[in-house]
This record gives sequence, C-alpha cells and structure tokens, in this order.
Amino acid sequence: MVTTYSSSGVTIGTDSGSVADVFVGREQYLILLGVGNDNASAPANTVEEIASRSGAEQQFGSGSDIATAYARARANGANPDYVKGIRAETTEAVESSSSSATGTLADAPVVGGRGTVSVTDTGDSVELTPIPRYESPVDAPDDEGVFHYNPNTGEWATASSGSYDITYDHADWASAADALSAGLRENEFATVFPLVASDDVKTTLDSAVGDMRKDQVKLATLFAPAEPNETTDDGYATLDGVSYEAPVDSDYTFLYAPASKRDAPGPLEGFGFAGDLAGKATGADLDEPIYGDRLISESELGDRNVNSADVEEIRASNVIPLKNANGVKLKDNQASFEMPGDGTEWERDYFTRRVVDVVISLANRMSGDALGGLVDDDSIQDLQEQLVVGLDDLRQLGILEPRGQTVEVFEKDNNTVGVDLAITPVGVTKDVDVQLTVAV
Repeated sequence: MVTTYSSSGVTIGTDSGSVADVFVGREQYLILLGVGNDNASAPANTVEEIASRSGAEQQFGSGSDIATAYARARANGANPDYVKGIRAETTEAVESSSSSATGTLADAPVVGGRGTVSVTDTGDSVELTPIPRYESPVDAPDDEGVFHYNPNTGEWATASSGSYDITYDHADWASAADALSAGLRENEFATVFPLVASDDVKTTLDSAVGDMRKDQVKLATLFAPAEPNETTDDGYATLDGVSYEAPVDSDYTFLYAPASKRDAPGPLEGFGFAGDLAGKATGADLDEPIYGDRLISESELGDRNVNSADVEEIRASNVIPLKNANGVKLKDNQASFEMPGDGTEWERDYFTRRVVDVVISLANRMSGDALGGLVDDDSIQDLQEQLVVGLDDLRQLGILEPRGQTVEVFEKDNNTVGVDLAITPVGVTKDVDVQLTVAV
C-alpha cells in the first residue's frame, strides 16, 4: 500500500532545507476533544490553546473532562506549549416513547457519565432508575423500576411496555470534528484524543482527520478508546476483544482498551486513561516508541485487569491493550489498520506513523523551497538533492535505517511535480513507500 499525499500549492518553505526546520522532537500538538461543563468560558466547537492547569479549569470548567485529562497529560509528559482543546456543544434532549419496551435514543451518545439520564414512566407517574449497559442490543431488566441503556449506541430497554419520557445530554461531535482543521497549519503534527467512547463518533473523527491529512497535509493522528461491548458483573464497562470489530480501518487511528478504571471520576467515566495516554503519546521524542510505557496517574487497572489471553484477543481486534505489569502499561501500539496476511506491508504502529509523517512534512516543505514556483530540470534536481540530504540527516539522528532510503522527483506536468520516497524507519523490516504530488 502506497501512502499518497497532495498539496495544492506549497506555501511553507525552508531557508536551509534541513531537518532542523521540521518538528522532530516533542513538538507535536495534543488536541483534547470533550464537552467541558457548565462553568466553561471557552466557546463551543472552536480550538483553544491551553497554557496551564488553571487555564484549563477556567476555559473548560473546574473538574471537567478536558481539564482533568489535561492535568493527567501534563503529568505523563505532554509538552505544555503544544496543548489545545475543543469543547463540543452540549444540548439537553427529551424524548417520549409510547407503548414500548425498547428503543434507541436519537442523539446518542449520552454525555456526562452516570446520573445524567432521567426517565419517567408517564403512565404510572414514577421515576425509573437508569442503569448503563454496554451490550448491543441491551438486555431487558427484571425490575420494573429499572431502565437499561447503552450510553454509546443509545439503545434502551425496560421490563415491560409503557410510556416514557427520557431526558439526557448529548453533544455536537460533528461540529467539533469540523473544527479540528483550524487547530493545525500545513505540515504541523498533532494527536487528537477524544474524551468519548462511541464508535460512531470515532468514525466521524477518523474521516475528519483523514481529510486533513490527505487534502491539507495537516499530519494528525487519532487516539481513542474502543467502545465497550460488555458489562461486568458489578455493572461497569469492559471490552470483549473476540466480538469487537474496529469501526475504522486506518493507519492513522489508534484504539485502546480498557478505557478506564471502574472507579474513574465522573467526568472521565468511560475514558479515564485518555489523559495519561495523551501525555505518553505526544510527550515522547520521535525516536522513543511508546510500547511498554507506564502510565503515571494510575498504579493499576483495578478490577479491569487484563490477562495474557485478553491481551491477545484485544490486540487481534486492532486495539492497543493496557495491562497491569508493575503499573499500567501499553502492551502494543498498532493502528486500527487491517494488515494483510502476506507480509507485504510495513507495520502500522505509532512510532512508524510518526516517522513517516516527519518525512512527508520534510518533503512537502522542501518542495516549496526548491521549486520556487517553477517546474524545470534545475528545480527538480535541486529538490532531489535536498531530499537526499534531509533523509540522511534523519538517518544520522537514528530515526531511519542506514539502508533503504530512495528518492525520485519527476515532472508530472508544467505545474506539478511528483515525489516518490522509499524509507526504512529504525527497527522496521518493510520499506515504506510515500508519494507526494506538489502543485507550484
């Protein structure tokens, strides 16, 4: 599989044409995407820079999902100069159902954790007790006074048919996804961490990030919790790796499980590890894989412990497992990309993805400098020579292997240049083919 990128006019060049002009350390943005709370001052569906813990509390609300995740990300190594947040706008919905024992909430996923859903049996004028369940479809409760609902899919069930008013909060995740592009400039890097477990939302975000990468060379990745599909005996979310199917097949989207401890605080219920992972993923230097890293904020998974068999099942679903191992550790770092079984593809892990993105940015930036608005033999040769030097710089930094780097620059038409690269990141057995099309 060849990764192809297009740029409709490269406007960002470099003075020296060296790797020093490309962000190669921790200088990638962390973008936290959540809902905040009622005390948030930041406008909804806009990208806000976060400068401090107190700033996060003011912008998104004290104790909110974004403020809590920000604090955890900082504790786990996130660069304080490169953190941004987006608050999805929330709305209260009231839905009525008549003569039904099952249904689906129209605007799921539900946001806000436990205690934010209320259900009234309007026929008997009694309040039901909402209890989240994570299977699909949701099982019916035995108790007439209980309302089972899946907060991610919106499916619900009661013990018997009746007329119900259901009140819950939901968020405009689509508009928040649309806002992502404004958070990056061409050639910049980011990892987006959504504080929501819904697979439908991940599909929306995956599409938005893909458009940024392909159409704008804004090199973002997505790191999100896998949607729970099973309920523990004491009523909390977990993941059955055998039955889980990743909602996306992307080499820039990374899923993880379990998403949180059982007793995660209310704002982070369902995705309590997001902030910790965000700090590890964006705080690591380019030559530091995150596989095996220990999370700082959590000493154990609690009752969410994952045994060796669970790890293999979760990994087989293209999900990154977390496991108790002298602390909570990442036991893989592969993307949701479905690898072919013939051994022809390069491994889609987080380390390799970052290295490939640096090379894409390097080629895109150098193209603007070398071509200077002209497509002729001299500019093509100049670009080829600069790219050879740039890849050699990455080799000397220990990011690329000494072997296997090739560059070909060629004229496609009077206004367009093609760049074909084959690179081998350190420790990767398969060459990575990258194609870039540059319109001058």
